[in-house]
Amino acid sequence: MKAYFGKKTIKQKYLTRMITHRKADQLIHGTYWENNKGCAIGCITHSSCHSKFETELGLPIWLAHLVDWLFENMPNGKAMTFPERVLEAIPVGAPLELTYSKFCIFLLKEICKNTDHLLVKNAIDRIIELHTKILTFKKTNIVTTDEWSAAWSAARSARSVESAAWSAARSAGSARSVARSVESAAWSAARSARSAAESARSAARSVESAAESAAIERISEKLIELLKDTER
Repeated sequence: MKAYFGKKTIKQKYLTRMITHRKADQLIHGTYWENNKGCAIGCITHSSCHSKFETELGLPIWLAHLVDWLFENMPNGKAMTFPERVLEAIPVGAPLELTYSKFCIFLLKEICKNTDHLLVKNAIDRIIELHTKILTFKKTNIVTTDEWSAAWSAARSARSVESAAWSAARSAGSARSVARSVESAAWSAARSARSAAESARSAARSVESAAESAAIERISEKLIELLKDTER
């Protein structure tokens, strides 16, 4: 899939729509789309349907869920410009498959890394390894179709790798919050539409409440950075 289906007019349509709603004070928290007002997803799609990111904008559903959650958990000042910054950052015609894996690696390494629990750490390392392999295979373009399929199958099976870590960590009170982070982060390897948003949610919850806003800002800024750097 190519971002905005490779058409500048599509990008401009939705970016202009988003800016217009913001300037009219129609971008709000807590409501998808009602009375010509709504959240990030509502103002972009004029609905509550995350799948319209894919069918109308040529953007992946995981990005819609991630933008939705980040917007809802950002303070008003930063939240008001965040959706349009995301749309502006994505190059027309760019594929975002590799961006997904890069974002998951960042989340696991930088947000979920603080744990001394061996099983949890091993699960994190395994999922990072799988996403790294996907990036390597895609960039070198020297693997066979079977090898590429095998890599994705391994990534999808990461849930079972994580399950053992989660079961063990759940019984260890000191590791419980970290295990919750890894539970959602592991889902990202399965490319579930909601996985990146769930990973971000759990990552933010794993830090102290006083630092939660800093974690959310860090995640949102990294997302925009990766979107800008997407290779066409």
